[in-house]
Amino acid sequence: MGFQPLSGRATAAAILIVFVTVTNIAFDVVSFMMIDASDEDALALFGTAGLLMLLGQVVAAIFFLRWLNRAAHNVRAFHPGAVFEFTPGWAVGWWFVPFAN
Repeated sequence: MGFQPLSGRATAAAILIVFVTVTNIAFDVVSFMMIDASDEDALALFGTAGLLMLLGQVVAAIFFLRWLNRAAHNVRAFHPGAVFEFTPGWAVGWWFVPFAN
């Protein structure tokens, strides 16, 4: 695999991270508004905000990890004779090892 530009993946990951930040803020606002609320509309709004936040975090993580994997491949394309401690797969895989990331 040769070099491939990262700009598209970086832009997508950045947009999704901003989306997650906005949904986290919205979730906090809705949570604050629901301190005394008990009606079903408020609970539905709370559930929708939580679902958007969770979905956004999962999708943003996937796009970030795809960017990280491609960046690790690009480093190898720029330095073909270099010896690296981790493969591009392990650059991503270490995020899933508890206490190691």
